[in-house]
Amino acid sequence: MILMSFAQVFGQINARFNHLTSDQGLTSNNTTCLLKDSRGFLWIGTDAGLNRFDGKNIIPHTYTIGHPTTLLNDNITTLFEDESHRIWIGTQAGLSIFDPDSSKFLNFRNVISANDTVDFREGVMSIGQFNNRIWIATRSYIFSTPTDSFHFKKVEDHLTCTPGKKTYFLPNRTITTKSAIWFSSSKGPVFTEDGVTFYHKDYNPNHWPILDKGWLASLYNDGDSLLYFSTIHFPGLYIYRPGNPSLDSVSFISNPDAKNIWVMALSKLNDNEILGSSINNGAFIYNKKLQTTKFYLPDNTNPRSLSSNAATQTLVDSLGTIFLATDHGLAYVNPSQPPFKIFNTSNTPLENMNVQVAEDDQGTLWFAPLKNGLFSYMPSTGKIESHHFSGKYNNVWSLYYEGDNLLLGTEGGFATFSVLSKIFKPLLKVIPKSVQELTDSPTSFILKDKSGSFWIGIYPYGLLKYNFETREYIHYTTIDSIYKLPGLGTISSATMDDNGTLWLGYASNDLSEINTFNNSIRNFKIHSNDEYGIIGTISSVTLDAKGNLWIGTTQAGLFKYNIDRNSFSSFDTRNHLSSNKIGAIVFDQDKKLWINTSNGLNKFDPVTETFTAYNSADGLPSNQFNTTPNFVSRDGTVYTSSDIYLISFNPKEIQPNLKLPIIGFSSYKKSGEEFTITSADACINFTSRDKMITFNFFGLNFIDPDKTEYAYMLENLEDTWNYTNIPFAIYNALNPGDYTLKVKATNIPGDWNVPEAIMKIHVSGPFWLAWWFIASAFAICTMLVVGIYRIRMNQINKIQAIRTRISKDLHDEIGSTLGSISIFSKAAEMMKQEQYPEIISTLHQIGYNARNAMENMSDIVWAVSPSNESFKDLMERLQIYAYKILEAKNINLQFEISEDLYHAKLDLQQRRNIYLILREAIHNVAKYSKANHCTIKAEILNKKINLKIIDDGHGFDSGSKNLGGNGFITMKQRAEELNAVFTIFSEKLTGTILTLEI
Repeated sequence: MILMSFAQVFGQINARFNHLTSDQGLTSNNTTCLLKDSRGFLWIGTDAGLNRFDGKNIIPHTYTIGHPTTLLNDNITTLFEDESHRIWIGTQAGLSIFDPDSSKFLNFRNVISANDTVDFREGVMSIGQFNNRIWIATRSYIFSTPTDSFHFKKVEDHLTCTPGKKTYFLPNRTITTKSAIWFSSSKGPVFTEDGVTFYHKDYNPNHWPILDKGWLASLYNDGDSLLYFSTIHFPGLYIYRPGNPSLDSVSFISNPDAKNIWVMALSKLNDNEILGSSINNGAFIYNKKLQTTKFYLPDNTNPRSLSSNAATQTLVDSLGTIFLATDHGLAYVNPSQPPFKIFNTSNTPLENMNVQVAEDDQGTLWFAPLKNGLFSYMPSTGKIESHHFSGKYNNVWSLYYEGDNLLLGTEGGFATFSVLSKIFKPLLKVIPKSVQELTDSPTSFILKDKSGSFWIGIYPYGLLKYNFETREYIHYTTIDSIYKLPGLGTISSATMDDNGTLWLGYASNDLSEINTFNNSIRNFKIHSNDEYGIIGTISSVTLDAKGNLWIGTTQAGLFKYNIDRNSFSSFDTRNHLSSNKIGAIVFDQDKKLWINTSNGLNKFDPVTETFTAYNSADGLPSNQFNTTPNFVSRDGTVYTSSDIYLISFNPKEIQPNLKLPIIGFSSYKKSGEEFTITSADACINFTSRDKMITFNFFGLNFIDPDKTEYAYMLENLEDTWNYTNIPFAIYNALNPGDYTLKVKATNIPGDWNVPEAIMKIHVSGPFWLAWWFIASAFAICTMLVVGIYRIRMNQINKIQAIRTRISKDLHDEIGSTLGSISIFSKAAEMMKQEQYPEIISTLHQIGYNARNAMENMSDIVWAVSPSNESFKDLMERLQIYAYKILEAKNINLQFEISEDLYHAKLDLQQRRNIYLILREAIHNVAKYSKANHCTIKAEILNKKINLKIIDDGHGFDSGSKNLGGNGFITMKQRAEELNAVFTIFSEKLTGTILTLEI
C-alpha cells in the first residue's frame, strides 16, 4: 500500500490563472508593466511593444521606422492614464503619449524650451499625477508639466547633493497619496509635498525613518494612514505611518514558501488583503488583519497555476480580477471564476483518467483506473492510498460498492475488497465456470437490481445477469432469440431507475429497456433531427427525478426521452450546447445536468432548458473531456475528467458572472482597409460603392470572455436582432440613407436586458441620381449659356478697354511730349540765331522730349505684351531703368528680390500699374532725395507681395497736409486700381520709405 498526499492533487485550489503569451499574440512574454484604463481595456507593456487587451483580443502597438505617430520605442518601462484619458508610455528611449481619439502617438525625446532642455532619451522610468501636474522620472531626473499642456519643467533640488552620487529612479515605482507623490530610487524613497522640495536619504531634515531605507523594490499606499513597501534586502514588508512617523515590519521568513523573496510590486486586493509579486517567489496575498501570507507558485501538475516565479507588477481591477506581469507573459485570475480542483495524473500511479468511481459509507472515493489496482481518496484528509493486487487481479475494470465491500470486475475474474479491513478476496470458487468464461472479457459496468442480481456489461459484446446466491445467470447476446441485444451488442452506457428498469445505450443509436424482474427486453432507436440523421455512439444515459431518460451522444448532442409519452426531444449546438460531441452526463443534487463535451463542460437547466458552458478560460485544464462516467459524491461534489486530468467541484460554489461586458466599437473595414473607431466618431460615412462593410466591436470581459454573446441590429434595414458569439457584423451593398447600428453583449445566457452601444451611419448614393444634382445640372446648363454670352461680352469689353487705355496713354504721354516738341519748334522758327543764342538749348530740349516719348512708348508696349507676365520680367525692366536714372545722380542701387516671387504671374493691369508706380518713385528719388543709397526690396509677407523703395536722402515731412503733387496723386490712383496698400513714410534728414502691399 502506498500513501500519497493529495496536496499535490488539490493543493493549488485557488491557483486557476489564465495565461496570455506570445502564442496568443502578445508582442513579448517578458511583460514589464500594466494599466487598466478608464474604458476598461488592459494595457500590457513588454520589452518588445505595447499591447491593448480586452479579455479576448490583443491589439499590438510597436515602433515603425518612418512613421512619427507610432510608438517611440518598443521597450516599455511604465504606463499612466491622465484625466483626458490619454495613455502616457515611458520607454527606454523617451516618452510617448497615446491619444485614443486619433489612435496616434505624440512622442518626446529631447524638448528644447526657452529656459531649459528636457531630455527623455535616457529613459522614462515612472509617471504619476500630483497637484494638477504630471510628474515624470527619467533615469536621473524628475520633470513635470501641467495636466493641460506639454510645458515640461526640470526639477532642480537636492537630488544630487551627495558629491559624486547621482540618483537613479526605478521603473514603474511611483505612487500618489493625498499629500505627496513618492518615487522609488537608488537613494530609497523620494517624495515631495509641495512639488518644490524633495525629501530623500541625503536630504532628511526631519529624520523620517522611511528615508533611511535603501533601494525600494515596491511601494503601496493605504490612503494617507499607512504606506507599505519593501526593499531588496528584506524578505517581507515594511509598514510606515507618516502621521507619527513610525516604521514597522512583517517578515515572511517563517513561511516555508518564502525563499529568497524579493517583493517587486504591491496592490490592494480588498480592505483586509494586499496582493504582492516577487521576483523569485511568484505572487502572494498578505492578510493585514491576520498577518498571514499565502503564496502562489508554479505547479507542474496544474496547468492553471502561476507560470513563473518572476512576477514584476500587480494590478487589481474594480471587479477583483488579479493581473500579474511575469517573464512568461500575463497571468490573471478572478476570484469569482469557478473553483475547479485539478489533478494532473501523468507521472502518477493513476496514469490516465479512464476510471470508474464508487463512494463508500465513510465518504471515501474509490477509483478503478483499469490497471495498477485501486486508489482511495478521503476528501476530509486530502490523502490517497494505493492498493495493489497480484497478477491479473491488479487490472480492475469495474466496481460496485455495497455493505463495506467493493465488488470488483478484474482481468483475473470477480473479487471483493473490504474498505474497512482492506482484505482482497477472489471469487473464482463461488462462480460457475460458464460464468467465469463469460467474464474473461473486460467488464464495463456493474449494477445491482432489487432482487439482488448483478447486471454486468461485457466488453465488447454482451450483457450478463448473475445472482451470487442462486448462481443463476442470463446471457444477453445479439443471437439469442429471447434475450436479444440490438446491433453489435456493444454496450457503451447503462443506468438503472428506482423501479428496477435497466436502460442501456449502445455504440450506435440503439437503446434497450430491460425489466429486471421478468428479464424482458425492448429495443428501439432514437432519431436525430439533423438532416443526415447521424447519432453516433450513445455515450451516456441517466435518469432525472421525473422519470425522464437523458441521453448523451457523440455526434447529435443531448436527447430527452419522455418514458410515459414515448417521445424524444433534442438539444444541440443550435440551443447553445457548446459541442454535439458528448462524453458523459450526470445530475447534481440541485437537479442540474452536467455534460462533458469536446468543447468544455456544460451545465444544463432542464426547467429553463438553458446551457452554461465552462472551458479553459474558467479554470479547466482542457476543453477535451472523456467518456468516463461523471460521478456525484454524497456531499454534492461532482467528479469528472479531461484527458489526463481529474477534476472536482462543488456546483453550489459556481455562480454566474453578473458583471456584464462593457460594449463598444473598435473598428470598421471597407474595401479591404481597416479604420479605427474612436470616441470622436459621431457618425461614419460610406458611399454606395462600398460593397462590403465590416463593423468590429468588443465586449470587455476578463472573467469569462468565451461566454460573451453579442446581438446587433442595423435600424432602417433590420427589424430583429442578430445573435452571435463573434464580435463583428458584415453588411453588403447598403442603399443610400441613414442607419443606426446597435450592439449589445451579455455573458448570462438569455439575458438581453443589457446596455446598448450605438453608431450612426450615413451612406451616400451616386451623385448623378440625387435630386440636387439634377436640379444643379439644369441650373448649371442655364448658367453656362448665360455665362458664355457674358464672358464673350466681357472679353470684348476688356479688349475695348485695353485699346482705350492704350490710346489714352499714347495720348497723355506721347501726345503731350509731341505737343511740347511742336511748341519748341515754332519758337525756334521765330528766333534768329544771332539774336537768340538760346536756340541751341531749345533744340536740345526738343531732342530730349522726343527721346522721352520713345521710352514711354516702349514702356507701354512692354506692359501690353503677354510675354512679360512674370514678376521677374517686371523687376528686370525696373532694374534697368533704376540703374540708368540713379547712376546719373551718383546714387548707389541695391536690389533684394525673393526667389519665391520669380515665377509669380501678373496680369496686364498689375504689371502696368506696379511698374509705373515704382518708376515714378525711382524718378522722385533721383530728382528730389539727394540720397547716396537706394534699396529696392520685394518679398512675400503674410501671403502678400510686399514692395519697398528705401533711400537715405534728405526726406520730407510725410505728415504734411500739402504732401503730393501730380506724381503722388497718380501713384495713389494706380494703387487703388490694384486694391493695394500704398504708404510713404519720411522724416526730414532720415530718408524715405515707400511701401506697396498687394
